[in-house]
Formats: sequence, C-alpha cells, structure tokens
Amino acid sequence: DVDGVITDINEKKVKQIEMFEELIRRLENSPIAFNTGRTTAWVIDKVVEPLRHFIQERGKSLKILSNLFIVGEMGGTWVEFDKEGNMEEHIDYTISVPDNIREEVKRLVGEKYSDTMFYDPDKKTMVTVEKNLNCPQEEFEAVQSQLAAELRTLLSLYDEKELMVDETTIAIDLENAHAGKDLGARRFLEWLACRKIS
Repeated sequence: DVDGVITDINEKKVKQIEMFEELIRRLENSPIAFNTGRTTAWVIDKVVEPLRHFIQERGKSLKILSNLFIVGEMGGTWVEFDKEGNMEEHIDYTISVPDNIREEVKRLVGEKYSDTMFYDPDKKTMVTVEKNLNCPQEEFEAVQSQLAAELRTLLSLYDEKELMVDETTIAIDLENAHAGKDLGARRFLEWLACRKIS
C-alpha cells in the first residue's frame, strides 16, 4: 500500500529519508509493487519523482526503477518502467465508472459536501470523494455515511449493479465490483510472469 505506509496519511508525502533508502535497497535486489487506490499519477508525483532524485543523488542507476510496478485505482491503472526509468501507463477502461454517474457524483459533492470533502478529478476508472485536508476526522465521518447512502441510491436509480460504494478512512470510493487490491495483486503477478519470475 502507499497511504499511511510509504507516505504520511496527513501530509501526503514521504517523510523519512530512510524510506527512500529502503526502497532503493529493495529495488536493487528484487521487484516490488505499490498497490493503491490512489492514481498512478499521484504515486509518481508523491513517491517516484522524489525517489528518482534520491537515486540520482546517491549515484545509483535509474535502471533499478525497472523493478518497480505501480498499480493504481484498485487495479484499474498500472505503470511499469523500462531500463532507462521511462514509464508506460496502462488503463483498464472496461471497469471504468460511466461518465454520467461521475458527473452526478461531482454535482452532488459540490452542492452538499464541499465543506468536508472534494471530488478527485484525476481518477480514470473509479470515483473518489476525499476528505478535505483541514477537515477534522470526526466531522468527515459524521457526513461520510450520509454521502455513501446517497451514492447507493444513485446506483439503484441507474440500475447499476457492477459498481459498489467503499468507505475508507479518508474517502468514499465508487468502483467496479471487480476492482480492488486483489485485482492489483493479480496485475503484479501477471507482470512478474511476463518477466519469467515465479
């Protein structure tokens, strides 16, 4: 995971220099994966770019990034790196939330919940409504279940059976029922198999 594991859950960045040192040590020896509900772009910005600078500052080769695999949006997107550290992104549009439902959620959040949370415009396959940075946790939790109930009602109005509502510590996700960390793990196993790693 990334949130609260690699990055600080409140400051949304890597705080300890030791984390970068540990990531480099592991990448030099074996493949690793980040499996998160965040966008791959968020992981690149908050983790990979600082890590890239750290690798170069230590005089190491960016080739080690080819041992890194990033799964975002609960398996909906993934990124791999070549031997020069260049990345290639993949998106599974077959599990994307339809645009009309995205727009309904965006409107609902803007009209009723903008004091406590915001609609994440960067998600490509799922919808995330996240707690505002300065919003107290208890205030967010007080309205989280209310929004979740409204989202379930919205899904029933559209007779949408492929999507589910998932409440997390700092967000509410609307995602395909086939998405999840398990799908992310399968993406990683497929990547390992392509590299003949068992």
